Amino acid sequence: MTEQDTGSAVDLGRQAGADVKVLMVPNGYGSLNRSLDWPTGSYTFLPYHPFVSRSPAAAHFLAAMHQFAPQVTPATSNMAVIGWLAADMFIRGLREAGPCPTRASFIQGLRHVEDYNADGLLVNRIDFSRNRGVSDLCFSFVQYDGAAKGWHAVSGADPFCGTRLTTPAS
Repeated sequence: MTEQDTGSAVDLGRQAGADVKVLMVPNGYGSLNRSLDWPTGSYTFLPYHPFVSRSPAAAHFLAAMHQFAPQVTPATSNMAVIGWLAADMFIRGLREAGPCPTRASFIQGLRHVEDYNADGLLVNRIDFSRNRGVSDLCFSFVQYDGAAKGWHAVSGADPFCGTRLTTPAS
């Protein structure tokens, strides 16, 4: 579902009388589409600390985006963050690979990293030695405020970590 579809679906539901109490959307925070009017009270989750938290890692990211990619607006877009994280992981893998990196040494080196967190930008540290192919358990949550036309961090939910469910033994 696109960002536009999400907002439209909620608006149509409310117009039809649906009493939407909680809306958890997978998109919206840092959207490049400035014309969207998100439903007030919408929540979304992030694997990184929200920029409104003003963490040192967020400040570093924003300063670097302003200096090296001023054409990306807003700098807080999910695509910018994903690109930053991909580049940061790539650089970390190159460092771990040693002085003459190969594909094999890059992969092997990155698989020895047990505490990757993009210098504090990610909510949870990633252990590449064990957690390949599993979803994260910790997220930040933000909520949309229609009056302010912006997102704010949800108090008490940064980070919020779940527990991995396992299939019960039969």
